[in-house]
Formats: sequence, C-alpha cells, structure tokens
Amino acid sequence: MPRKRLPARLRIRERDGREPRWVIVDGRTEIDTGCGPGDYKIATEKLGEHINRTTKIDTSKRNPAQISCSDVIALYLKHKPEAPGCYHGTPLVEFWGLKTLAEVNGQNCRAYAEERGRKVSQSTVRRELGTFRAAIKFWHVESPLNAVPAVWKPEEGARRERVLTRQEAAQLLRAARRLGLGYVARFILLGLYTGTRHAAILALRWYPSPDAGWLDAEAGIIYRAGTDEKQTRKRKPPARMPDRLLAHVRRWASLDLAQGPQMAVIRYKGHPITRQQRGWDACVVEAGLGRYVRRKDGSEILETDVTPHVLKHSAATWLLRAGMDLWDVAGLTGTSTKTLENVYGHHSPEFQKSTAKAFRKHA
Repeated sequence: MPRKRLPARLRIRERDGREPRWVIVDGRTEIDTGCGPGDYKIATEKLGEHINRTTKIDTSKRNPAQISCSDVIALYLKHKPEAPGCYHGTPLVEFWGLKTLAEVNGQNCRAYAEERGRKVSQSTVRRELGTFRAAIKFWHVESPLNAVPAVWKPEEGARRERVLTRQEAAQLLRAARRLGLGYVARFILLGLYTGTRHAAILALRWYPSPDAGWLDAEAGIIYRAGTDEKQTRKRKPPARMPDRLLAHVRRWASLDLAQGPQMAVIRYKGHPITRQQRGWDACVVEAGLGRYVRRKDGSEILETDVTPHVLKHSAATWLLRAGMDLWDVAGLTGTSTKTLENVYGHHSPEFQKSTAKAFRKHA
C-alpha cells in the first residue's frame, strides 16, 4: 500500500523577536493556532478541530498490514485530544507514522525506546508506548482487527525516593524569589503545602471552572477538579488549605484580583502555563540542587533529581513523618491510602511498629 504522510500534530515554533507559538504541522503546511506556550490545552482543542475537519480515516480495514500507524494515532487523537495523549502524539507519529500495524513488534518498540531515550527518561518512553497501545486498542474497539499487535514497553523504573529537606525547600523558594520568578514560588508553595500534582496546580483558577480546579481564598478550600471533570485514578479531591498556605493564597488573590478579573493562579507574562520547565530548571540550578552538563553534540542537559513531582513526594513524606493520620494525608494530598501505604508508608512513625515491639518482648 502507498505510504502515507504523517498526521497533523502540534509543534512549538520559535522565531527571532517574536513570542513562541504552537503551530499545527500538517504535511508541508503550518497553521498558527495563535496560542503561546502556556495555552497548550487550547492548542490541542484546535488540533482536534483541525483533524476532525480535514482527516478522513477508513476504519473498515482489519488486516494490520493494511492499516497505517498514522491513521491509528490520528483516530485516537481525534477522539481523545486531551493530556497525556496529546503530549505523546508528536514523538509517536514521527517514529511510527509511516509504518503499518504489522510492523509493531518488540524489535521496533525497542528501537523507539532507544531513539527516544536519548532525549527523555525511560519512564516517559514507557508512558508514550502506553499511549500507543491505547490507540491500537481504541482502533480495535472501533473496527476489530484480525490480530492485535502487542506493544512492548521498557520495565518500570525504580520509584523515586527523593525527598527535599526543609533546608532544600527553603533554598528552592529563595532561588525563585531571587530570580524574580513569582509564578514558580507559587507553584512550590502549593506543591509543598498540599501535595497536589504538577498539572493540577498549573490548572488552578481563582473562580469555579468546568474543566479546572480553583482556590477558594475566602473559605480556605482548594478544589483540584473542575465542576464537570470526572474523577480518575489520579484523584483530585477538595481539601482544606493549611493556615500558612492560606495566608499566601489570600495575599495572591488580593494582588491578582486588584488588577481585574484573573483566571489562572499561576501565570507567566500574563498567560497560564501547562508545564513547569525553564523557570523550574533555573530555580533548581540557582538553589544548587542541579547543574547543566554539556553533551557530546554540544547541547546541555540539566542533571538533577529534583523534579516538580518531588514536591508532592516531599509533602506526603513530611506529613507522615510528623505523625499525621494516613486518612488525613490522603485527603490533603489527593493520594489514595493504598498508594500512601505502598510508596510512603515506611516514613510513618507507625510503620511496622508492632514488629519492633515483638522483638523487644522476646529479646
């Protein structure tokens, strides 16, 4: 069958003297979405509209050798343009787009992992291949395949045990303030005091929203989910904000709303952002918690184990070490008690306490 071109996808286009913009790349055509780096969610919606308007996918075929991976990925993004699939679409398309489903095998999956592993972590590769697997299953539901190819994924890495000390957290916060990155300082405080996930913090608004959480500065409640959002395994329950955080939140609300209606709590140059990256990296280096290392090709990569997720991990660990009840920690951080027991349980003062007593009895 003739090879197909890659399906439409998003890419950041940077031009001298102009703000970076998300563009839709469709063949040799680029369509400006009008969205800056912080408007990724709106850009994905425009990508979905573009795919719906321009892409016709024949789902009648059942033979994997006759089905292009580009069609499989495009169909999935057409119906599920939201995160995390939208983040994974571009790298998946660039590698698999010109292959057929019959070419999905362990060898090619390992080749993908090796190629992508030069740029991202193996855990990211694993998540991307998980999205590819989901896309194949989605196609199979729409039009049953004669044979469903298995997607190999690298083994799950060891859980990160990195926990910030109080001193390191203070260094990170001071670094954000020294660099004038108030939006990163807000992110750090919300992460450390509530244990909320990276994306949920960045989505927070000052008013109730159907698709994002919000901060009720008057009542002192953090609502992690929008009014129309469905609860998933990544729980987003509301929680009462600790008093120390609430003082900051009320000050932020006063400053922001005095300038007129402001939706996003965390903004960069007036625009919401969808991922902490450059600002976060700058603060990590300034705080002495990481350093840039030059690669053989001349590019630089940040060498650090302090990622935005460390804030959630640190919050849960600190609370358990302080002896806070497991149920209360689960409610504040939006983490299931099962996960807390499996991942953080050994930090609790009650961890295997009966075992220690038993040995003392018979010593």
